[in-house]
Amino acid sequence: MEQINKEILEQFEKVDFDKLFRDLLTYALVYTKIYSLTDEDIEDIIMGTVSKLLRGINKWDYNTFPNPFIILKKNVGRDISHEMKRRSEHKTYKNFTIPEEVEDIKTSKDLHEKWEIQNAKIDDFKGKWNYITDACKTDEEASLLLETMKNEKIFKRSEIAEYWGWGIDQVDSTLKRIRRKSRKI
Repeated sequence: MEQINKEILEQFEKVDFDKLFRDLLTYALVYTKIYSLTDEDIEDIIMGTVSKLLRGINKWDYNTFPNPFIILKKNVGRDISHEMKRRSEHKTYKNFTIPEEVEDIKTSKDLHEKWEIQNAKIDDFKGKWNYITDACKTDEEASLLLETMKNEKIFKRSEIAEYWGWGIDQVDSTLKRIRRKSRKI
């Protein structure tokens, strides 16, 4: 078993761990509603991620990021994604609602305001998505690729190529055409 990196532990001891854990739990609780994860699964993933950080497996440049939340949030998201892939449920979503636990926890100034900003971003994205799909209507491959992304939730180039029986070069050139058309946004 790998030993805890003493230099990282020294920096980590300067952090309010209770607040850090609450922040990570708040962030990760959303996954309990999106994916079929229990609170215990989330807590295990968070503690595993913190353990990887302390052992130096996950890198943390504490001079650049004195608060490890930014690094841990990214790593928790990645570890949840890996767990879902391991369970082969990665693309299985539940009906999503904001968890009551998240509404009750105040770990930042105004969590509800952040949700409103996020919803505004989602609305903006939907408008851009509609513009892009309209701009690509005359390009059959681009339309197929966009529909695959939207309906099948397939985003990796290799998976798109496999789905349509295309080569990676064909997927890349189609994505390039879509990017060119979407620059006008």
